[in-house]
Amino acid sequence: MLRPILSCLAMLPVLLCNAQAQDVVPLWENGAPGLRHERPESVEDRRETGRTDRYIGYVSAPTLTWYPAGDGKTPAPVVLVLPGGGFRYVVIDKEGHEVARWLNAQGIAAAVLKYRTVDPNAERSWSSFLSLLAEGDAARAIRLLRHNAAAWKIDPDRIGLLGFSAGGTMAIQQTIDADRGKPGAADPVERFSSMPNSVGLVYSTLPDQRLPKILPGVPFFIVHGAADAKAPVKIATKLFQSITDKGGAAELHLFQGADHGFGVAPAGGTARAWPTLYVDWLKTIQAR
Repeated sequence: MLRPILSCLAMLPVLLCNAQAQDVVPLWENGAPGLRHERPESVEDRRETGRTDRYIGYVSAPTLTWYPAGDGKTPAPVVLVLPGGGFRYVVIDKEGHEVARWLNAQGIAAAVLKYRTVDPNAERSWSSFLSLLAEGDAARAIRLLRHNAAAWKIDPDRIGLLGFSAGGTMAIQQTIDADRGKPGAADPVERFSSMPNSVGLVYSTLPDQRLPKILPGVPFFIVHGAADAKAPVKIATKLFQSITDKGGAAELHLFQGADHGFGVAPAGGTARAWPTLYVDWLKTIQAR
């Protein structure tokens, strides 16, 4: 399980304690609004990668796990990692913590979002749940990062999303629904913008499998396996075409023979190159 929340987090939403001392940060001080499961979180280690590979279900209490980077003096870029799991689970290691640790090694701060999930045994449409996720957990996480930018040494103008599978769907929907903040909100966190500065999509699905009609002027980095059986590669190509046709900026990388779920550390094949390509792209757009 994730390490316990430290006592200094009781100060939320002010969060004045040292970011280096924080492991897990709740998104809401008094619990998330709306969905709550009657049963506790479940954790299943599927070890699909040969390493720890936990799938967390029945999530009612969304959190950020914070991975600081840099010298602690200069504000660093940060990537908010959105794991996949079909909205029934959060694939917290392969598509979360492993990614954050890799980004840290490149000098990039990261935060892993453990978002709320539906009952894995219940039928519920993605469209109805996406509203809760995108306008709730993902948006709140971005706002929280900006709210704590000074204390955590984050550059609020270099906050990226990196979504895997269903997490990519969240990233797309969040980018479409983002706002510039709510100036009159009683909660100071809600006054900050929920708009990301970049979006990375790794074997992403789409909201209701439909192409979004409108995408804001945010650069996209799209990675997909040509042999993906769960999310057909045409999702990536159509999304790329949709963005560029509207005058947006996008970079697309397709990997022959790669299937779904290869994560940040593919065992072999050309897909193992994508993390380096992503970081190079991220540094290039941030330097503009």
